[in-house]
Amino acid sequence: MSLFNQEELAMIAIALDEEEADDQEDHQQAIKRIWVCELIYFSLATTKATRWFEKKRYWRQSISPMERLAVTLRFPTGDSFKTIAFSYRMGFSTVQEIVTKTCKCIVDTMMSEMLPRPTYETWKSIADDFNTLWNFPNRIGALDGKHFNIQSPPNSGSLYFNYKKTFSVVLMALVDANYNFTIVNVGSYGKNSDGGIFANSNLGKELQRKNLSLPEVSIYQAVQQQLFMFL
Repeated sequence: MSLFNQEELAMIAIALDEEEADDQEDHQQAIKRIWVCELIYFSLATTKATRWFEKKRYWRQSISPMERLAVTLRFPTGDSFKTIAFSYRMGFSTVQEIVTKTCKCIVDTMMSEMLPRPTYETWKSIADDFNTLWNFPNRIGALDGKHFNIQSPPNSGSLYFNYKKTFSVVLMALVDANYNFTIVNVGSYGKNSDGGIFANSNLGKELQRKNLSLPEVSIYQAVQQQLFMFL
């Protein structure tokens, strides 16, 4: 004999059915809740990573070689790093680094090609050009020094203070009969005279050692007496 009548059994069945339905709904909601949460987390993480990558890519975009050369060519005109930085919308330290590295790169890669050590044939050709074009026999170059004004470096005293009452470094250059640079010396103290700079330059020392591969002895004797024209 059943402990419950039909009405009670029906009520129990309905209750169990509702409980089972509630359990299934809770389970589905739990799964959905986890899935949605993971999806949102993954989506946010992906978005942040994408934005970070795009920002990183934007800020790390390199300055092109053409822009670097343009910045460097502005510096010899007398513009300061601050002025150049403002013109090109760059940082002060960025411009300073670009100018320094670009100049070093030019010297390292092009110096030997643009200013090779003169040979016997080179000196003879220069001497012939001076004789033909300017009526100066036995001349292998015209020499002069140029002062470039600078701000006095810290703790440098009077080393860069020149006779014009400014601070400078000196560019001394030897040119051929066609105004082309043959030999250059850059960076001497502004207080030094052209004669002192020449005597202490590699050109002056090589001349004293007779290591310049000059054409003939007679020309070499002329070099020792009056070979260079000081402009």
